[in-house]
Amino acid sequence: MKAGESSKDDLLDILLDSNYKAIKHGNKNSGLTIDEVNDECKLFYFVGQETTGILLVWTMILLAQHTNWQERARKEVSQPPAVGLGRMTHEQTKLGDMTLPARTFLRLQNMLMHHDLDIWGDDVSEFKPERFSELKVSRR
Repeated sequence: MKAGESSKDDLLDILLDSNYKAIKHGNKNSGLTIDEVNDECKLFYFVGQETTGILLVWTMILLAQHTNWQERARKEVSQPPAVGLGRMTHEQTKLGDMTLPARTFLRLQNMLMHHDLDIWGDDVSEFKPERFSELKVSRR
């Protein structure tokens, strides 16, 4: 940010950019403190979870009231699952040893990701839920 490079890709970037501009123009009291920036990010995170929960409850209420919708939803869920995940790069992106130009469409095959010997080992095809018992979640 000090070099004038700001991506403004997410809430944190926007908040930090706003603070930097306020401080840069000599108005040190108008920017947010680090604790305030942290609180703003937490607020958006928790509000997002709450609205998602409310949406799910409302969906359940509507499905309970409209049984014909329940049947349509059941039919849709029983269809074959998605076999892939599509993503598009918005800017030049480095992925491992590859450099992908902007607007490159990537198709990730679920079956290949879930059966990668390098990730899961020789018993990749076996049902072994215990392999996740020691899973460590990284926190940033």
